[in-house]
Amino acid sequence: MNGPRPQHGPRPQRRLLSGSRTPRVAATRPADRVCASAGCVIGLVLASLLLTSGCARAVGRVQRLTQQVYPPRPSDYPIQITEADFETDLVRDDPYVEIAIVTSRAYDDRVIDIAGPADLRKLARALGGDAVIRVVRNGVVREEFGYRPGNLTRRGARFTDQCTLSGIVVRFKRER
Repeated sequence: MNGPRPQHGPRPQRRLLSGSRTPRVAATRPADRVCASAGCVIGLVLASLLLTSGCARAVGRVQRLTQQVYPPRPSDYPIQITEADFETDLVRDDPYVEIAIVTSRAYDDRVIDIAGPADLRKLARALGGDAVIRVVRNGVVREEFGYRPGNLTRRGARFTDQCTLSGIVVRFKRER
């Protein structure tokens, strides 16, 4: 029994891995080739946490109507919000430029009247606007996971009715 040990399969070749001066056995399994170091695992965990964190949530959606970029307004700058267009005599005296179409996040019907205009004002300030005009309420149906009374386990997918606010951010041509 003191003879040579039997070998099972071909012997793996020794080669230098990147960043190493000592020869190591090359990875032979597909999982070893994908993530050979602990740094890769840590990077994947951090990337998944970053993507799923609550701080990455956007305020709303912006569709630019002009290529002109204006400096943002201060955080205490008053932004007017109206469901209609400005009066014709006001437009003649104070013409404006339409900057972008903005949409707030989706909220429940009970919260949209408070949180929706706050989102529109924040987006308008960031775009350098003076007002948000032609504001409309849009219905959105979302699928969520949560309490569902008719389900056996009382958990499952449910549909909720939510609302968003959309409007056009304008900037007056003449400073007020």
